Amino acid sequence: MEYTFITFIDGNYYFEDEEFEKVIELSDNEVATIKKLVDEYESDLSCGLMPILEAGSEELYKKFYDAIFPHVFFVLFQDDPCFEPEPGDEDRTWEEDEDVEYLMETYGDNYDFDDAYVVYIPDEMMPQKPILSKSMTNEDLQNYLKKWCHDIQEFVFDIVRCGDNAFSNELDDDLRMIINDKLLSYLKQTIRDNNEEVLSKADFELFTDDVQKQIANEAFDELKEKNDPKYFYYEGNEYFT
Repeated sequence: MEYTFITFIDGNYYFEDEEFEKVIELSDNEVATIKKLVDEYESDLSCGLMPILEAGSEELYKKFYDAIFPHVFFVLFQDDPCFEPEPGDEDRTWEEDEDVEYLMETYGDNYDFDDAYVVYIPDEMMPQKPILSKSMTNEDLQNYLKKWCHDIQEFVFDIVRCGDNAFSNELDDDLRMIINDKLLSYLKQTIRDNNEEVLSKADFELFTDDVQKQIANEAFDELKEKNDPKYFYYEGNEYFT
């Protein structure tokens, strides 16, 4: 049966992002395998299908890679302002259908585009999102954050990063740990404050925009409290107290 997969190509600040569709023929066994791999994957699902297939099925990973990556490569290759052609290629005009295989073989070692695209997981292949409940263990809650709330974690990180107070990139890992801990604490408190009926509602909003902003402010305050002040005031190219 044919399935349509939407792929996002990251323009990485300098170029426009792009999305394209690719139809791939899959057997019933392949579909069942993909659903099983997605369901059992214990990390972030927002990175899409390729990391899941790479970790779980070399055959399926290659099938998707061969079907999708050539277009990704061609799009990103065309945006390279520093392209240095081999002798004989100086004045060539490249056509994807005719030239992408040659370009990948000739110039592929000069690029690393493996993390520059995301193959979105179709809704019909996504596992059911777990319902929050008071019986969830700390491990359950941490896995919930890791698998289902990666976007929220990134949104909170971006709120802090886009704030008025600049700070060294050296603290990014510390900030992400603080954000994770605060999201986990808020998740636990929310479960304590609500009954099972409320928690199980499909439209139950856990991390609203206001909550994200609040957690971002608290995370920045904690980051500042735990680290040397020299990391928080930026002038020219030097951090200073």
